[in-house]
Amino acid sequence: MKKQDTEQYRDIVINRIESHFGVSLSQVIGRRKWLKDNRGRKFWVLVGSKTWHGIPEEMMDSEIHNPSNGVLVIAKIDNKISNVDISIYHCPLEAFVKNRNKLSRARRGNNDYQFTYKEERGMAIVNQESTIALHKLPVNL
Repeated sequence: MKKQDTEQYRDIVINRIESHFGVSLSQVIGRRKWLKDNRGRKFWVLVGSKTWHGIPEEMMDSEIHNPSNGVLVIAKIDNKISNVDISIYHCPLEAFVKNRNKLSRARRGNNDYQFTYKEERGMAIVNQESTIALHKLPVNL
């Protein structure tokens, strides 16, 4: 999937998150995946067609040093011939912060946290730490 396609779906995902959580989100420090609501709660919104994602070290450090009771959101884009399915999963950021030492770390250039997941029974389960389960939003887009 092309980056421009992912960005198109990112807007759809953000609108769905805002509606589900009853918030208005704005970007933090120019990173498209790092958002916050009007109360300062952080939302990390990871969008893609694969089951691999990376979390920049600065985002993790920010949540460690200034906990926000935030939310991690993963949107899985499934481009089919006749339509696009978007599955959206979420969990507290705290689950990732507490288990960050079990996530993989990038070896080149940055020291980002990396993880993969599998989808099963309405959840996304992190392969590196099976106690981290993201729950699917009730409505598929």
